[in-house]
This record gives sequence, structure tokens and C-alpha cells, in this order.
Amino acid sequence: MIYIYYIWMMASAILSSYGVIVHWPSSSLSNEFLLFYDLSILIIFMPAFYILFFSTLLQVILYFNSHPKRVKMYMGSVYILNFVVLMIILGYKEYVISGIFIVFVASTIGLAHLFISVLLNPILKQKII
Repeated sequence: MIYIYYIWMMASAILSSYGVIVHWPSSSLSNEFLLFYDLSILIIFMPAFYILFFSTLLQVILYFNSHPKRVKMYMGSVYILNFVVLMIILGYKEYVISGIFIVFVASTIGLAHLFISVLLNPILKQKII
């Protein structure tokens, strides 16, 4: 029995993995702020990073442990962890305020993917085979 929801999750994970691997930011001494150097980091890498390491990871955690009181704790801790990791990867030094704003905007795509996946979960859990 194959469910559409699992196909949705696998497709999201594969496409996000591709976006993260191919568009990984290459930092050097000349690039102090990577988002101004390469626009593909802003458009592809950051949303793919949040879909892969926030939305997909959180859905796996919630699949194995869906205690209602812990859902908000999981969401908050995974969101903060991803935020800090992305700030370290992109190496913000002087542009902290604009970097936080851009990472926050990019994280909304990961949040939207999570909420759409959770809302569509009962609908997509129909058998196709």
C-alpha cells in the first residue's frame, strides 16, 4: 500500500536535498555577505534548507512522537537550531540585522511547507495502490 503523503514527503526531501547540495554557499575571504554575492543562495538554498532540515525533519519527529504537549517544544527547538546553523553557515558578521531578517523570511517557506503538509496529511493518506 502506497500513500500519496509518503510520495509527497519523499519528493520534498529529494528536491530539497538537491537544492541544498547543488547550491551550498562557498564562502571565501572575499565574500563577507554571501546573499549579495550569489542570488541562488537566497532563492534556492535557504528555502530548500528549511524545507529539508525544518519541515521534513519535524514531520519525521512528529511521526514517531506525536505527544500533543511536546509539538510546540519540538517546533521551537528545531526552528531555533536551524536559524543558528544557517547563520553560522552563511557567516554573518557585520550584517546581523539584515541577515536575521533574510533568514526569517526564508524560514517562512519551511513553515508554510510544514503547515501545508500537516493540513494535507489526512487528505493525502489515501491509498493509491
